Amino acid sequence: MIRLERRLQQPWWLSVAVPVGSLAVAFAIMAVVLLASGHEVVDTYRKIVEAGFTGNGALSATLVSATPILFTGLAAAAAFRMELFNIGAEGQLYLGAIGASWIALQLGDHGAGSTPLFVVSMCAAAAVLGALWALIPGVLKAFANTNEIITSLMLNYVAGLLLTYLIYDSASYWRDTSTLQARAFPQGKPMPSAASDSSVAPIIAVDPFSECANSRAALASRLSMADWSSSGPLPQDSQKDCSTSM
Repeated sequence: MIRLERRLQQPWWLSVAVPVGSLAVAFAIMAVVLLASGHEVVDTYRKIVEAGFTGNGALSATLVSATPILFTGLAAAAAFRMELFNIGAEGQLYLGAIGASWIALQLGDHGAGSTPLFVVSMCAAAAVLGALWALIPGVLKAFANTNEIITSLMLNYVAGLLLTYLIYDSASYWRDTSTLQARAFPQGKPMPSAASDSSVAPIIAVDPFSECANSRAALASRLSMADWSSSGPLPQDSQKDCSTSM
């Protein structure tokens, strides 16, 4: 009989060693795959670093692209802290994007030009629609006693298919049909220029990357560090045992 118990306290170095060790193992496995496929390992890693960090505008583009994923992971981490297994953060991100783009297009169609209005409205619409999507597994858990892990996970696929339908398989409000090329090759409508938050970056957070419109990434990083630093020892009654027989 092997008895596995969750640590109530862990050494400080473990929180650093685990991610660093995970990266090292991942890069080692990638190197084996590259060698097996006949590619130069060092040159490939150099191109990855250049494309993502050291190239012209690469760091800014990486942070802008990674920020929504970082906030989504932060939202899932907060739920896990409360022992709520929300596996549907990806679908909630998609629905939030649908809501934010809808309000931005609506404001643009009505001639709004205030960037703060766009940013606040888009954040509110994204939060509302994402929360409503998360409400589905919540209601099913509360009233039908369904497994929230399964329902929230399956809703990710539903959200992805819905997003595809709005752009590729329908003449929805989100689809650009203004030109013959757009009607032949489906694409979304372009966002109004005022939907960019670069002019309100100093309001959101003051950081060295604000000129590159990356203050959102700095804000997400600070919230992640705050969530990590607020962690403490788990209470005794929250300890869960997992036993397996051999």
